[in-house]
Amino acid sequence: MNYKILIVINSSIAILSGLLCLLLPATLLANYDVALSSMGLIIYQFWGVSLIGLGIITWMVSFIEETKHRQRITITLFIINILNTYLAYTGQFNGANTFGWSTVIMFGLLSFGFMIYIINNFESNKT
Repeated sequence: MNYKILIVINSSIAILSGLLCLLLPATLLANYDVALSSMGLIIYQFWGVSLIGLGIITWMVSFIEETKHRQRITITLFIINILNTYLAYTGQFNGANTFGWSTVIMFGLLSFGFMIYIINNFESNKT
């Protein structure tokens, strides 16, 4: 997969999810059968702001040429997505509803995309 496409997909998901967390926290959480107190919703909105920031930073990475810094950022994004996949998958066996499988699939595909890029990039740097 083209690196820029992978990064734009990742940043778009982060920004869209962040906006939903910020603007519609109770509605978004209702899809997962989760209800929070008013303070819990505010903390969830803080999470949304963080996701928006991560999405903007990730989008900016799409303009960086291949460097050690971009490789390190890519590995970090892989780690973030693999951990999110694990958490979403674990959540499915601890009472999450079927809507949660979409989260498992989304993070799993992002993890796979970053893993493929890392493997291909590593192979191209060996020659």
